[in-house]
Amino acid sequence: MAHSDFVHYSLLQSSLLWFHITLFVFWVGADMGVYIAHFYILDRNLSLETRLVAAKILRAVDFFPRISMSLFLASGVALISMNPLGEPFRGWPLALVLIASAIWAAATIFLFIRSGGPVRGGERFGHFVEKGDKYGKVVVVAILALIGLYVLFADTPFGAESNPKWLGIKVLLYAGAIASAVGMEMSLAPFNAAFVELLTVGSSEDVEKRVHDGLIKCRPWAYAIWITVACAAFVGLWKPGSTY
Repeated sequence: MAHSDFVHYSLLQSSLLWFHITLFVFWVGADMGVYIAHFYILDRNLSLETRLVAAKILRAVDFFPRISMSLFLASGVALISMNPLGEPFRGWPLALVLIASAIWAAATIFLFIRSGGPVRGGERFGHFVEKGDKYGKVVVVAILALIGLYVLFADTPFGAESNPKWLGIKVLLYAGAIASAVGMEMSLAPFNAAFVELLTVGSSEDVEKRVHDGLIKCRPWAYAIWITVACAAFVGLWKPGSTY
């Protein structure tokens, strides 16, 4: 292999690539930590205090997949823009993605702090951010799905002649991961109510069943997130069919 065959990255490109990979590690790795914690919440042989500690650990660890999900898009588009073929993404498209990602990340941090107790700003603003976060993710999924399909089926998407079908697949997988996260959040609503009742009223067959069913329904969404994120990372490294 000739020396010229090696890919050379600048310090900024290397830093962005490192950050992008780190987000993947935090997303999947921390998500598995959340998955392990939920078994302790389901264990009726443990005391309520122990199960509450497990729930607090789950909440804390769950922050990392959420913040990684919000920053993954920005780091990915920034990497594309630095590629010689990524000129269409420079300028206002990159700026728009960075601003949207910053707002998404800020909402994620706010909601994480809010879930731990009262915060300045009032409940009305909190509910506004919560709804904006939920519906914003749905909009992001729709936009990413359209972009992914366009890149997948267009002959020269965004003027690129390097056959970037792999990028379309990666974008669709990323959209699938976000959609799965939304599905998980919706599935968690009954569990949250049941777990609060468990802590305040105490254990009963009905409450334990609702706690159990609420968490069990989240498992398929967790598996879907792991699969889509892992496949997106693999496709991004393999770049099948690319001529560049």
